[in-house]
Formats: sequence, C-alpha cells, structure tokens
Amino acid sequence: MSANEPKYALVSDEPERQRLDSQHEQIKSIFNGKLLPDNLILKDGDRVLDAGTGTGVWALDIATLIPKTVEIDCIDITRRLFPASPPVNLHFSVGNILTLPASSAYTLVHQRFLTAAFSGSDWKTCLKNLYGALRPGGWLKMEELRALVLPDTLPNMERMLQFASAVEKGRDIDFAAVDHLEGWIKEAGFQEVQAEAQRWWLGPGEQGADNRAIIMEGWRAVRRGMKSFGNDLGMSDEEWNGFIHDIEKELAENESWLTVHSFTACKPYS
Repeated sequence: MSANEPKYALVSDEPERQRLDSQHEQIKSIFNGKLLPDNLILKDGDRVLDAGTGTGVWALDIATLIPKTVEIDCIDITRRLFPASPPVNLHFSVGNILTLPASSAYTLVHQRFLTAAFSGSDWKTCLKNLYGALRPGGWLKMEELRALVLPDTLPNMERMLQFASAVEKGRDIDFAAVDHLEGWIKEAGFQEVQAEAQRWWLGPGEQGADNRAIIMEGWRAVRRGMKSFGNDLGMSDEEWNGFIHDIEKELAENESWLTVHSFTACKPYS
C-alpha cells in the first residue's frame, strides 16, 4: 500500500449510501439532535468544512438550520456518494484531509466516523490539518466510534475481534483510536475540549433492531471493500455469511452496544 493510497476499509456503493443516511439519523438521536457545538452560532460569511462527507447527509441537515449565506465545503476521497443536486451553498469536491493545506478559512470543521480509514499517525496528521483549516476562534465538531461490541464476553466476540484485527492489519488502520482522540485533540493545539460518550444499543430484540441493521451492513461494506482490494480475509462467501448470521443472532438475543464519542474543541485566538 502506497503512503498516499486511501485506506478506508468500507466500499462506496448504493447500499453504503443508504446505510450512511440511516446512520446519521441514529447518531443524531443519540446526541439529542445536536449537530453543532453549543457555543457556536453560524452567521453570514462564515464557512464550514465537512471532511469525509460521504453522502453529505450531515451538511445537508445543518444547511436547513443556518443562514444560506454560510458556505459549506464538503470533501471526500471519492465523489461516488455525493448528492446529485445539493443546495447552492454546499460545494462537493474530492479531497483528502491528510493532505489538506492550512487555510485558516473555516469557522467550523466537522468530521465523523473515520476510524476505518486512519492509523494512529494518520489521526495526528488529520487533527493537525483540521486545526490548520480553522480560523482562530473556530470550532471542531467530531463524532467517532469505538468499533468494539460490548460486552466482549459474548461467545462470538472473539471471532469478531479476530476479523477486526485482520482488517486493521490489512489496511493499516486502528479501530481503537478513539480511546486516544481526546488527548490527540489537545496535543494538536485545541482548547475547551469536551468529550461525551453514549451507548448505541444493538440488542436485545427490537430495542436495537435498526442499529443492528446499520452496523451489520457496515461490516458487510467492510467485507465488500476488502474483497475489492483482493483480500477475502481467508473466508469464503459461505463462511462469511455464516459468521455474520451468528453475530446478528447473538446481538439480537443479548444486551449489547457500541460506544459513540462526540468531541468539540476550539482553536485559540493566539
């Protein structure tokens, strides 16, 4: 893998578009509908950056809440999931946060769920670049996932961890990086760092049915992505389907959850 090759482990296709849009609604609900930092009021002439925008669903949502004179730049490593007809103040382009030049142009930068894209060193580069993109006094808003189903004592979780480890090694990423993000955000120079963690319920029963569907479709997207890179992780399609069936059944029958973290931070004026 070359140093500049995107590492994102999920595939960008139509099922993934639908999953990301559904995921946005669930994450929004987990954090009581809050999409922006509490201390931020966007006004005429402000600019927003949505890094790793995917389908642009977060940007499309906040565009309904802020003045139409606020410009929103949305970047991703591929344009395959971009919306066909976004509002005129939303601008979609191909870009990589790991190579983003410092501009000090934005009042707010947002990023969500790139744990399947970065190693620890990538995260530090990412946060440095997000800091450089912000104007003094600007805000960072970030949501990230701890890609470990809890409790990890469920019978099939050891198999899931083995699968996750194989993906991490295959793509040079770190599913547990969120454990270090608060410290790395501070190291990048941000102040007023606030971190919040909420459980994203997966089971039992109907309590987590929608969330289970989103997460399991996410793992299916990982599988499709890894196969597109020529790596089937040592599993035939039949073995994979049996593996996923066992995981889904286990989550549906037991209290289980993922942990979603929200971070806000401010770039100091000096």
